Amino acid sequence: MGEITKKKKNYVKGSAKSHDFSDGGQSINVDINYADLGRLPINAAGYIKITLSRNKQPDAYGNDYSMFENEWKPDPNKTRSFAQAAKNESQVSGRGTPIDDLPFSAY
Repeated sequence: MGEITKKKKNYVKGSAKSHDFSDGGQSINVDINYADLGRLPINAAGYIKITLSRNKQPDAYGNDYSMFENEWKPDPNKTRSFAQAAKNESQVSGRGTPIDDLPFSAY
């Protein structure tokens, strides 16, 4: 059986610490090094994609999340546009409004 190789993650310099509130809420405070952020690729929509991943234990600085470049890309053979998905849903299920009857443009 072949060995699975993990791709090395492109970590982002900074800190990410969670804070739990007494009412059950939570926030994650993120600080990112501006120079480090500038080296990450920008996608076609103008976004830099970053993933926060919870650490098993906080690091020496109390960071309980790691940040790294999100390199996931959709499979172009498996993606559908909004219009295709809405039209298919209304045709298959018999419910919903056909895309041509919507009072706004779906494009």
